[in-house]
Formats: sequence, structure tokens, C-alpha cells
Amino acid sequence: MLGIIGAMDVEVRTIKDKMTGTVTTRAAGCDFVTGELEGVMITVVQCAPGKVNAALCTQLLIDRFQVDRVINIGVACSLSERVVIKNIVIATDVCQYDIDITALGEPKGFINGLGTIKVATDPTLSDRLARHLPPPSTAASVSIGAR
Repeated sequence: MLGIIGAMDVEVRTIKDKMTGTVTTRAAGCDFVTGELEGVMITVVQCAPGKVNAALCTQLLIDRFQVDRVINIGVACSLSERVVIKNIVIATDVCQYDIDITALGEPKGFINGLGTIKVATDPTLSDRLARHLPPPSTAASVSIGAR
């Protein structure tokens, strides 16, 4: 099953409206809506802003709904001139720009335990998304964090 996470209602409302055969399960203060979208079983959840909320909902998607892939959708900003307002960006990899353990001798952004700065996304899923999304869409490295 596919899991879809968005922080705000505006990010998940259209998906929920297009789903059929839905069942809503309330967990951790969030509504997890399971149903079918274009022949695919999915569970969609509005997780609220923040990495902790996204992590909590991702773990619930895995544990309770047995999803094997998660798509995080939503509003973001960009430092790239190639990406403009209303572009769709499909992540080729993700990194956490606000992690800093340089005092421990690691490079900025290094994720201790994973041994890397960037985590690759699933190229098969990214390719499938790219084929079904309207232009303009861009494949790029995506950074997450808080300021």
C-alpha cells in the first residue's frame, strides 16, 4: 500500500476528495483515510507541520497500515533558479539541512547512524510519479529542516 503525507489540509484535501471506498481511522490526533485512488490502495494523512509530526505519521503508516512506500507532499521553498512557484519537484534524494554535528568531527548535514548526508529516494517510484505529473515538474535534491 502507498502512504501519502501532507502537513496541511490544502495539501491532502484534493486527494481525499478523489478517493473511493474510504475508511477513516483516528490515531495520534490525525485522521488516516484509507481507500482507492485510480486503482491503487492508499492511506492519506494530514500530519501537521514539522519533522516530528511527519515522522510520527510515517511510523503509524508503516506499523498500522502496512504501507511500503511513503510520498510526502506539500509546500516548500527552493534555492534553485530552475524551480519557480507552482513547480512540482520530485525528490531524487533528501537531506536534512538543519542538522549539525560538526563538533563531533562530521560534515555539516551528516546523519549519524545512516553514515550519509543525502538519502536516495526510490528511483522507480520517482519515475512513475514523473510520468503522471503535469509539467512543469523537476527532479532535484530536496532539503528538509526548520529555521
